Amino acid sequence: MYSKECTSKGLINSIFLVIALALSCNISAAPILINFEPSVPKALQPSGPFGITNASGEQGYQVLRDFTGSEYVGFSFSFFAGDEVRFTSAAGNFFDLLGLDIIGAWGQQTTTVRGYRGNDISFSLDVLIDRFEVDSLTLNWPDLTAFSIVTGDDFVYQPSPDCCGTFNINQIAFANVAISEEGQIPEPPSAVSEPGSFFLLALGFIGLAFARRQTA
Repeated sequence: MYSKECTSKGLINSIFLVIALALSCNISAAPILINFEPSVPKALQPSGPFGITNASGEQGYQVLRDFTGSEYVGFSFSFFAGDEVRFTSAAGNFFDLLGLDIIGAWGQQTTTVRGYRGNDISFSLDVLIDRFEVDSLTLNWPDLTAFSIVTGDDFVYQPSPDCCGTFNINQIAFANVAISEEGQIPEPPSAVSEPGSFFLLALGFIGLAFARRQTA
C-alpha cells in the first residue's frame, strides 16, 4: 500500500515536471506560402515596382508558371540596376523567410535577395538567374521585418523567339515565397508568464525530490 502511494505521488509530480518543460518550448508553426493571386496577403505589403502576371510565351514568366503550376507569379518591373522590391510585414512585426523560387524574366543577371530587421540588412544572397531555369532558394532567415529582391547590374538580354524583339526590361519573376506565421511577433519562450513557468518547473523538481525521499 505504501509503495503504491509513493509510486502514485512520484508519477503525479513527474507529470508536473513534463508539463513545465513542455510549456518552456517554443513550437514552430507551419510555413505560409504567399499566393500572388490577386495580391500579396495584407501582412506582407510590397513597395517599389511590383505586379502580378499571367503572361504567356517562352520568357521566364512562363517557365516559372509551369514550374509552380500557378497562373500568377510576382515580378519586379525594372529598367535600372539597383531597383528594389521590398516586402514589409504589417505593423513592423517579425517573420522568418524560409525560401522562394526566382527566375530572370528576359535574360541573365545577378540579383540580390536581402533580409531586413528594421532598416538594417541582416542577410544578403547574390543569385545568378536566367530565363531558362528556376532557382529554388532555401534561406531560413529568422526574425525579419522585411525582405527584398534587387535588380542586378549585369543584365544580359536573352531574346525569346516569339516575343518582343529587343525588349530588354530587367524584370525578375518570383513565386512560392514561404514564410513563417506572417505578421506575428516572435513568441516568448513560454506560453505562460515567466513567474508561472518557474513556479511549474520548481514544483516539478520538488515533487521528484519528495518522491525519491519517500522511496528511499
